[in-house]
Amino acid sequence: MIKNPLNATKNDPYSPDGAFNLMCLLDKCISNSDNSALWSRPHSGGFAEENLKAFLSYPPFKFRTCFTTFNLFTYALICSLIITIMQTSAFAAPVSKDILKPAEKIIRQEIRSGRIPGAVLIIGRSDKVILRKAYGNRAIKPKKQPMTVDTIFDLASLTKVIATTTAVMKLVEDEKLNIDERISQYWPEFGSNGKEDITVRHLLTHYSGLRADLPLEPDWFGHETALKMIIDEKPVSPPGSKFLYSDINFEILGELVGKISGEPLDAYCSENIFQPLGMKNTFFKPKKSLQSCIAPTQYTNGKKGRMLCGEVHDPAAGRMEGVAGHAGLFSTAGDLSIFAKCSLRAGP
Repeated sequence: MIKNPLNATKNDPYSPDGAFNLMCLLDKCISNSDNSALWSRPHSGGFAEENLKAFLSYPPFKFRTCFTTFNLFTYALICSLIITIMQTSAFAAPVSKDILKPAEKIIRQEIRSGRIPGAVLIIGRSDKVILRKAYGNRAIKPKKQPMTVDTIFDLASLTKVIATTTAVMKLVEDEKLNIDERISQYWPEFGSNGKEDITVRHLLTHYSGLRADLPLEPDWFGHETALKMIIDEKPVSPPGSKFLYSDINFEILGELVGKISGEPLDAYCSENIFQPLGMKNTFFKPKKSLQSCIAPTQYTNGKKGRMLCGEVHDPAAGRMEGVAGHAGLFSTAGDLSIFAKCSLRAGP
């Protein structure tokens, strides 16, 4: 059993190498092998249920609850990661659905226990989907709505991966952005209050030294207001010296995409990532006409108030008018499977 699939270094559970360690744990879930080589061999053997349970228990993948529904981005994240069990040529052998039954068992147990209202699970490989299934309900209050495979989820911090990181690397690929360049070269106003030496790489790897997020008090609103607050920020540790997971890092990267490309983050991602890949149900700020297809997240005020549905759950992203580099993206499990397959094939 891997004790911590995200610990690439002892004290940095969200370090850049954590994703590979997570992949290895997923590989163990299928192969039940202690020394799995994720990209180099076909899978065989039984599904190690205890390993999948361990995978689901680590932050930020742990199930989270609220009054009416669990934090629904979590399962969208699980969908996108479990689908990375898919293999390229190394996973050419036929796959029996029987080895996937423990995953369904865990989902049903979570629904029965009341920890989640429902889920969508997609498992496959680079050439086809093996399992696509909806379980339970996507909403409990104000009325029950059955979960469907095309349910749209608030992806929360998956925005960092699916939208912002991909957009940044597309600009790198197009030679419009240097990953080791200082942010102040692209955004001169940013280079103050000890932030002069922060680079794109520092932001991507959470080594900028900036704190976790912008304060919510005193009350504020507006994208431009957030940018002014970011300019005024001071690192809590020297850039490059310490890991600190920070939403501010990706708020900056989202703005950087806009400054370099000449269009807002949501427009750039739609035109350069989602539309070319055929991810038709992935976007910021969903239209009201889609509300009946969206899983709600929680009430605006504890156990009462207005139910958030089709509005970003993250408070800072909401104050940034629904489009931010750290949160705000909505999508379906099906669209995330397209993204995962593209990643496995290193292209569409």
